[in-house]
Amino acid sequence: MRILPRTIPEQIQFFETRLPDWSLDPAGLGLSSETVAQLEELTAQARAAYQAAELVRAQAKAATLALHTAMAQLLKPGAAAITTIKAKAVTMNDPTINSRARIDAPKDPSPVPAPHAPTTPTASIDGTGSVRLAWRGTGPTGTNNGPGARGGAGTTFIIYRQDPGAAGPRIVGMTSELHYTDETAPLVPGAPVLYTLQAMRAGKASPMTMPIAIDLPVRPHAAHQLNTPAAPPAFDENARRRAA
Repeated sequence: MRILPRTIPEQIQFFETRLPDWSLDPAGLGLSSETVAQLEELTAQARAAYQAAELVRAQAKAATLALHTAMAQLLKPGAAAITTIKAKAVTMNDPTINSRARIDAPKDPSPVPAPHAPTTPTASIDGTGSVRLAWRGTGPTGTNNGPGARGGAGTTFIIYRQDPGAAGPRIVGMTSELHYTDETAPLVPGAPVLYTLQAMRAGKASPMTMPIAIDLPVRPHAAHQLNTPAAPPAFDENARRRAA
């Protein structure tokens, strides 16, 4: 079981409240009067040092608060003065104003790098016969958000499709999402259609992905129209009698 408290104030108070009892009969407690007298002196010194430290901490806290207040009062007009100097340099088209004020001239913005090509593209056919494409892409921060998330601020994904028998691909859609549904895919049973993806940002394009091939079945409503035979003409009894 722990006897001495853990904190300094409690430890000082521990000896302050017990030493008066210890001094009544030191020998009966197995102590000498000299030991008790020494503990009393050391306890008094610890109390004085603790109080001095608390005073310094309070003064430091007040000084820190005063510093923060002074800096807040300085920075607001100071920042306004810097803004005024920079605006003057731009208005006068005179970069020496910045140098005379010992203020760094604004740097040219870093060029936006070309985006990375979309990765792991997939294609599937939904219940309506449309083609749903999904992929992974990275935005300007390089974060791979995964399917269903956005591709990053300013990033656009271009979807190309090459129909059966076509000489090359053509653009069929653009999106900032990481998925796209093509509702205009040709209804050619079993014929492969090729999809290619490309990312675009700030006028710079990524390399194109490898083509994704998918065989498109006939949509359910189209199949019904193709396979249902024409209905026979309605029976006309009067026409039969005239013919007879």
